[in-house]
Amino acid sequence: MRRSEIDQILTQLLERYEDVSDINITVGKPFQVESAGQLIPAELSTPILSITPFQTEIFSLNLMQGNPKLVGTLLETGSCDCAYQVRNGCRFRVNIFSQRGNLSIVLRKLSTHIPTIKEMNLPQVFYKIPEEKNGLVLITGSTGSGKSTSAAAMLRHLNETKAIHVVTLEDPIEYEHPHEKATFNQRELGIDFNSFATGLKAALRQAPKAILVGEMRDRETVEIALTAGETGHVVYSTLHTIDAGQTITRIVGMFDREEEELIRSRLADSLRWVVCQRLVPKVGGGRAGVFEILTNTLRTRDLITNGESEEITFYDVISQGGTYGMKTFDQNLLELFDKDLISEETAKAYCSRKSVMIQGVDRIKAAKGIATSDLGDLSMEHAEKASSYGTSLEELMPQRRSGGNVNTSKRPFSPRPRPNTVEKDNPDRHATSSRLKVMKSSPEIPGRNSAESPSRRLLRTDMKDSSRRMQLGDPSRSGSTGRFKFSRDKPKVSEQNERSVPPTPSPSTPAPSPPKREEGLDLGSLQMEDDNLNQ
Repeated sequence: MRRSEIDQILTQLLERYEDVSDINITVGKPFQVESAGQLIPAELSTPILSITPFQTEIFSLNLMQGNPKLVGTLLETGSCDCAYQVRNGCRFRVNIFSQRGNLSIVLRKLSTHIPTIKEMNLPQVFYKIPEEKNGLVLITGSTGSGKSTSAAAMLRHLNETKAIHVVTLEDPIEYEHPHEKATFNQRELGIDFNSFATGLKAALRQAPKAILVGEMRDRETVEIALTAGETGHVVYSTLHTIDAGQTITRIVGMFDREEEELIRSRLADSLRWVVCQRLVPKVGGGRAGVFEILTNTLRTRDLITNGESEEITFYDVISQGGTYGMKTFDQNLLELFDKDLISEETAKAYCSRKSVMIQGVDRIKAAKGIATSDLGDLSMEHAEKASSYGTSLEELMPQRRSGGNVNTSKRPFSPRPRPNTVEKDNPDRHATSSRLKVMKSSPEIPGRNSAESPSRRLLRTDMKDSSRRMQLGDPSRSGSTGRFKFSRDKPKVSEQNERSVPPTPSPSTPAPSPPKREEGLDLGSLQMEDDNLNQ
């Protein structure tokens, strides 16, 4: 397999499929391309159903272009990185690695066009970041989340607005920046320098104003980057973390525990921005960028120095820092969901805190008039209403869903009879009912020279005794708090006397005149009652 044949295969894959980000070459599989986050088999003019180990070795040697250093790195470490450019101008970032004794290849397509911040629809803070004069700017995210593209967009804005010297340290060089207002010197790992630490040390003596470090992989590189930020340079770099809080933890974790306090203090002074990003599928195809942005404020500096606690976390600080341009992944996802760019399932799948996302989604759906619950109509409620209107449940349900009125023309509405609430097996209820009947059946009123039944007379006598006991403060009655308690409330009938009333009236007899109200108290009777109570 010659280089011309490799160029032809790569060109066919790019022309036949749209939005290709990666090309995967693995033994035992056909050529595969990744488009919009999905890995799909690729068809060529000469079909290759299964790639052999020999084909991958020849393919790898042509991609390394016979570089003995890359071959030695592959044999020593099991993988190597390089760049490859086809003759039509398309460039790839190549990673060749060994698996189960065979070689596999992943080619990341690099765009020759450097996008602008506006073309990528990045947040407005991306215009502020290039204005920094010193410090550390970190762009983080998982592999394939677009970190390098976002960094290239900021460097293009820097190139168009500032006349400064920029040095980049990359593995490999992904975007070739032309010389516009700024002067770019781009160095590639393995060709121009041996490691990021040595390249960064040398860059401090090359009078740059801005330095791009492809990736901070080890402790030495992080320490030199902090030193560069403290000495008047602005350093842009990438890191593989999923959010801003983990970025700080990852950097601090590279150092020993004895150095943690010092590193936290240096990081709090040097860190300017942390931009984390993810790519999520859009409605209708394609992918959208989601960002979490952290900037250096008093609360952020205090949190970096002292660490997170149960009371306050980086998530809390970011969610409350909207005035400084900060936002969480959840807030950005809710913005995209509100604009109908992503689905509800996507928002919940890529969020940081699911409870916050569920509340936000329900709030947006309620504002749009969309139901926030999956519970259907309650059949019992509809069935009961249908029976009261003389309408079947099948006829009522469509009217309820459509919001129309229920048709009541079949049978006029008549209220259902109230159920009988009297308990048949309760004798007290019968006694009370009978007593009420007796009292209602008597047309005469006591005290007007009319006949009074024995039951009425007995009831009135019990009421009089009960009133006297209340005035004397009988402690046997519930609610009395003293021995002598004077009550002017209306007398109440005790439960014992209520049950003693006979259920049927007796012949009426002349009623005695009502007793006169006592104007005072008999002190002798009070003394007798007091003695009885003391006994």
